[in-house]
Amino acid sequence: MALLYFRGRSLLPLYSASGWSSAMLRVGVIGLGSMGSQHLRVYRDLPNDCEVVAVAEKDERRRDLYQKRDGREWYLDYRDMLAGTKLDAVSIALPNELHCRATIDCLNGGVDVLVEKPIALTIDDARKMIAVAKRKERILMVGHVERFNPAVQFIRKYIADGKLGGLYYLSSRRLGVYPSRFDRIGKHGVSLDLAIHDVDVMRFIMGRRPKVIHSDRVNRLSSRDDYFRLTLRFGKVIGNLEASWLSPYKIRQLIINGSEGLAMVDYLAQTVDIVSNYKEKPELAGYLDFLDFEYEHTKPAIRKAEPLRLELSHFIDCVSNRSPSMSDGPNGLENLKVVLDDRVR
Repeated sequence: MALLYFRGRSLLPLYSASGWSSAMLRVGVIGLGSMGSQHLRVYRDLPNDCEVVAVAEKDERRRDLYQKRDGREWYLDYRDMLAGTKLDAVSIALPNELHCRATIDCLNGGVDVLVEKPIALTIDDARKMIAVAKRKERILMVGHVERFNPAVQFIRKYIADGKLGGLYYLSSRRLGVYPSRFDRIGKHGVSLDLAIHDVDVMRFIMGRRPKVIHSDRVNRLSSRDDYFRLTLRFGKVIGNLEASWLSPYKIRQLIINGSEGLAMVDYLAQTVDIVSNYKEKPELAGYLDFLDFEYEHTKPAIRKAEPLRLELSHFIDCVSNRSPSMSDGPNGLENLKVVLDDRVR
């Protein structure tokens, strides 16, 4: 049984052998690209919580590949799916520029929505989506999946319990190679594809709105930014983010330094290393002493789980119980505001 912590309390179990108390939910998936196909896979594996009854994908080759495996209804246009199938909830994993229109159409159709991050490409579009969700009394959740990472959940609670002391700074690196699929789709860069994850995690950990101090963008492989640096201020605490599509190494790392120690989070390995009571050696006998120091090291046991599975389970729970989500529309809007700050001043 996996648990998430939200607003200082433990949430309901995300999944269990007994399933949910309500009737099975009818779910649709819109878009079968790299993320949409993963949503479809996870929904199919959730134990007795929901049933994917319809999928919308305009790419006929991609649609045919998946349709051979399934007996559910398939549509080229999501609007035909909304008109032809009764749905309780949908996952929207379309190119970012289509998030707003598709989300609003689904909400107006009385369907709860999980839209992949970023919520939209403009502040105005995000606000429109939030307004429709409120007016229609529908759930609008934004797919900021890293806050469901067990390592992030652990370090957030560890910090909230005061075990890292007063915080000094947070520093994240999210690096990798250029995704060739963006030559065909999408009009955004690494800031909205990668850095927005770390903006969300920092806001999730700190529990407050940051002030943007500085941001810088570089484009080398495309017309979009493929290197991005951002400096934030959470009161006295500094947050530094680095995101890149120019690196041959895939790195997903967050370092948090406090008065009682330093924690290093590896998103991919779902591990947290905590170093405390560190100091230089009192006597420097040779060269290697400059490279070493005295410290205490602990590596807490963290039960690993697929963040996307936890996220979608949480979404289904919210839909079933009409409860607030950990990443609602306003949260998605706040993340977008931070990343776009130097473009909207």
